[in-house]
Amino acid sequence: ENIFGTLPPLMAFKPQIGHTLGATAALETALLLSALKQGGSNDYQGRKICFSECAASQKGGFFCLANQFGFGMAMATVNPNIHITAAVRFDTDAGTGGKILKQTLKQQSGIDTRRLSRLSLIAALGAGQLKEQCEICPDCAVFLGTPFSSPSVFEKMADNVLNHHAAMPFDFIANLHNAPVFHAARALGTHGATLVVTADNNVDTCFHPLSLAMQSLQNGGQAAVGWAYEHQAVRADTYEGSIWMLLEAGTEQGVPVVLNDEGTQTDRPSEKPQYYWQNIADWLEVVMAHEGRD
Repeated sequence: ENIFGTLPPLMAFKPQIGHTLGATAALETALLLSALKQGGSNDYQGRKICFSECAASQKGGFFCLANQFGFGMAMATVNPNIHITAAVRFDTDAGTGGKILKQTLKQQSGIDTRRLSRLSLIAALGAGQLKEQCEICPDCAVFLGTPFSSPSVFEKMADNVLNHHAAMPFDFIANLHNAPVFHAARALGTHGATLVVTADNNVDTCFHPLSLAMQSLQNGGQAAVGWAYEHQAVRADTYEGSIWMLLEAGTEQGVPVVLNDEGTQTDRPSEKPQYYWQNIADWLEVVMAHEGRD
């Protein structure tokens, strides 16, 4: 009631179908489509619902939000009003020196790069490429997923403290866990809300930044969602870089976002060079391909 004021009609199909071992989403979607075609149904208390009497939207018709849950195997979030309107991928490797990355970012965005960590450079360079593809609103929110702070910075600080007895507090302050998203926001030219989400390339967690961004978007709003990775010695076979996409709510342009287990699972081995965020890259490639975009 705090959210809606007057509660909208609420239907529940679960009592009609019982346990389905993962088929809940498909069955409930079919039942909902049938109810929409008939123009009405019953709410969870058995009262008749006439869809023609539901509050209409300004564009005509009415909005219907459907959530399906099936033992955690068939969960889906569908919001037809959120679209991916631009997407980019910035790739580099451990052999590319930090000086080159700083010079590139300086030329691209005019940012003072003197104290930026490698992870911040990777995040900001990808974000800068996104800005070149589309118009970013001044209040665009920025969400960034990353395993943790820049490994190279902390290795260097640990070496200075343990082996040379020299502390570097300013480098530590400049490279806190959330620093990369601040630099990415600056590259995008936005002063909107920012959030770093601790995530790894496990399919169960790598989509968390995208899910949080989708839940926070207001109609007409924007959110830049990114994933950044700096090479780590323990993962010598993975490439570094960042992936960015722009989400917009209330637009008919771009590619609609659908997150579900079928779309986000990547059981097949990739034929491409192994990338830390390969799950995200493969999913995005499939999504954009459905719309004939690359």
